[in-house]
Amino acid sequence: GSAWRPSNALFADVSELGAVRGMTPELMSVAAPFLCALPEAAPSAINPNLLAPEQAVLIAMLAPETIGLGQARAMLSARPPAGWTSTVDFWRSPVLAGAQVPEEAAGQIRLRSRWFELRTSVSAGGQSLAATSLIDLTTPRARIV
Repeated sequence: GSAWRPSNALFADVSELGAVRGMTPELMSVAAPFLCALPEAAPSAINPNLLAPEQAVLIAMLAPETIGLGQARAMLSARPPAGWTSTVDFWRSPVLAGAQVPEEAAGQIRLRSRWFELRTSVSAGGQSLAATSLIDLTTPRARIV
């Protein structure tokens, strides 16, 4: 039996996934760089203007039958210098020509990001402190969640 009972609530931190039955340290090490824990139960928006080519899996997963990982990586590498100005321009990218993307998956692409993670580390006098903060940018003044 488990030493704790599930809270039946949203994860507060990605590390909580490690306590889910069947999750192994190996799976966590592969998945963790692509996961986030947000305080809402909704599909997470993906901003392709902020993705590095190494994060192409986040685009490829939207339509794995029609968008290959190499295609998604090439698309991010060929991103316009100032980024895409509209989601229509993003989906019309020559690299994605002919890709069939389900409407709900296509809706996950947004060019404005709501959530940002701020990682801070400070070292002074032989002491170190590290903190991670989740910032919500939907309000007129950004707020730490």
